[in-house]
Amino acid sequence: MTPALLFALVAAAPLVPADGVIGLDGTWEARLSDEGGTSDAGPWRPVRVPGNFPFQGIDYDGVAWLRTTFVVSEAGQDYAVRIPPAANAYEVFINGTKVGGRGRLSPAGELLEKDLRGQVYRLPKEALKPGEANTLLLRLRTFYGNGGVIAPGTLAGPERLVRDATDAALVKVSMLVALFLFAAFFHLLLYVARTRERHYLSFALLASMLAFVTAGINMLGYVVTTNADFNAYLVFVPLIVLPYAFITFFSDFYGQPAVLQRKGLLAFGAVGLSSLVASTAHHPLYPFFERVVMPLTVLVLAVTLVISTSWTARAFFRKQRGARAIVVGLAVYAATGVMELAWTFSLLPVRVDSQVGFAFFIAAMVVAISERFAWLHRQVELGEKDALTGCLTRHGFMERLPAVLAGEGPLSCVLLDLDHFKRINDTLGHLAGDRVLASAGYVLRGVLRESDLVARWGGEEFLVVLPGRTPALALEEAERLRSALSQQETDGISFTASFGVATRRPGEAFEAWVARADNAMYAAKTAGRNCIRADEALPVVGERAAPVSG
Repeated sequence: MTPALLFALVAAAPLVPADGVIGLDGTWEARLSDEGGTSDAGPWRPVRVPGNFPFQGIDYDGVAWLRTTFVVSEAGQDYAVRIPPAANAYEVFINGTKVGGRGRLSPAGELLEKDLRGQVYRLPKEALKPGEANTLLLRLRTFYGNGGVIAPGTLAGPERLVRDATDAALVKVSMLVALFLFAAFFHLLLYVARTRERHYLSFALLASMLAFVTAGINMLGYVVTTNADFNAYLVFVPLIVLPYAFITFFSDFYGQPAVLQRKGLLAFGAVGLSSLVASTAHHPLYPFFERVVMPLTVLVLAVTLVISTSWTARAFFRKQRGARAIVVGLAVYAATGVMELAWTFSLLPVRVDSQVGFAFFIAAMVVAISERFAWLHRQVELGEKDALTGCLTRHGFMERLPAVLAGEGPLSCVLLDLDHFKRINDTLGHLAGDRVLASAGYVLRGVLRESDLVARWGGEEFLVVLPGRTPALALEEAERLRSALSQQETDGISFTASFGVATRRPGEAFEAWVARADNAMYAAKTAGRNCIRADEALPVVGERAAPVSG
């Protein structure tokens, strides 16, 4: 676990100034006019760098000036400044002398060519003031309100050190993109090998989206083309897809039915992508995308993470395999996010980059998947796991049963049988039947706790043993399983199951106990299927659950 997390932290670490290099991220001053950066006319206001104007409550479209100061210690040395990605075209001045820029602005300040890339600029020796405050000025053009220094890592200092720090930052970003792409490819291969483990495929989608976002934010799209819209697509398309990728992964990993959430996020993604295409084709629509669609995307992503966190917390308390690693990753990500937000509102003097916490979170997800994969692989090698469903075989179940029977507290079991399974085999073929069985096993394993036993008991029968569950709690668990299976769809095939519930009596033989659950399950079949019956009078849980005597 530790090596993967440490590698992610190293790859994601923000640019830290070396000795002799001055980090200029922090509070700058901005003038929302083109009256001249050296002029005293017009007000200056504090802004945070890095930071996009709209996210700081600045609604302005036109030429703006940004300024900060730093002290040069030695005369005669070659000094440089590193400007990270800034929107949307900019010019750089030191003490009023222009030293370079990106994109093109007309003399009147109109945006002629967008170019958000960062660059290192050598500072003329004659323009510097050793031992005094030197004023760094940026003249930039917003694009329908979007503007500002939008990435961390503004540096000043000896040119060699600044360039070395810039190269190191590029290497770290490239490492992080490569890490995400490798994780996506590796999990795609895992999915090809074990298609019933759908969380491999959903994590591959998530990791690939993160790779594209990371590449786009750091302007790596310019390696392919100088078209600024291409780099915008590289950032915004995966950002819009990310909520769907997150909810899909967590629902697959924990076996949570999330049909409505997925459909809703697909619809939101279609609207978001349509507005992105429209805004690049017709620029006056860009404010709608920037001020409506993107904040909504951030909000939807936050809600998605909250839902995923609630699923993770539930899985953690139910001791599901892999949940603990994800809880640790979420905690680190939340802590760094809160600290970065506090810095944005000037509540912390030092910026803590939440990108580090996010990389920790993603690495924790990889660790969780690895833990589950290794455990499942060991069980299959031992012949204790059914290769099709991933559930215990009868042999594996009977190996574990004595320890469960020796425990204290109530003990309940659920016997379930897939409804009309023979019809699926006869009409759609045995391969379709196998996919349904694999999907059913996947859902059962995702919903149940790690301490629960679930075995493939017969052809389409599954037996679940629930340690510590009273009759009422066993009915609730059966209803969760019934609901999850009924919402599952495999290659367009929907299926349900009938459930029988029985609580073990003191000293009762295992065979007699399961026979009572079997009788209750057949009562559920007789009652119309897709419902639950209990062996003895129990409280009704949900409209589908009802008791049956005998």
